Amino acid sequence: MATRANLSTPTAILIGSLIIAVGLFMALRRSEPTIAPIVDLPAPPAVPVPATPVASRETVTRQASEALAYHRPALRDRCYGPVVAGEAPPRPAKLIFNVTFDAAGVQVMRGVVEPRDTSIPEVTRCVGDHLPALRVAPPGATMMVEVPLEFP
Repeated sequence: MATRANLSTPTAILIGSLIIAVGLFMALRRSEPTIAPIVDLPAPPAVPVPATPVASRETVTRQASEALAYHRPALRDRCYGPVVAGEAPPRPAKLIFNVTFDAAGVQVMRGVVEPRDTSIPEVTRCVGDHLPALRVAPPGATMMVEVPLEFP
């Protein structure tokens, strides 16, 4: 008859852990690493450049100012009016927008500068949230202009 060895609990745990570790090691060693295949992505379509000559910065600035002036009454009523309501006289607010247009005249970027002496953060935040993207006539090249917006 075979004799049975008595193992202490820590020894049994150690032997079991070693068996599991060796099994995992062997299983992981056999599997091939997964590498994502390299995919050639198609080049993005080229943006057609209008055949028109490049517009002057002054022309684009004037058109952007007109586009901003179109939205000014709605922004004044929605953003400036509620903030300065009850103030006599109301504080002035001035924002300077840095707007970049692509060759087709579509706004691709917009930033805002608040002059320190006319800064009203609530108005700036509201105007940024509610001013839609501006458009100008196709300037023929990417162009950045600065346009002011003043309240009242």
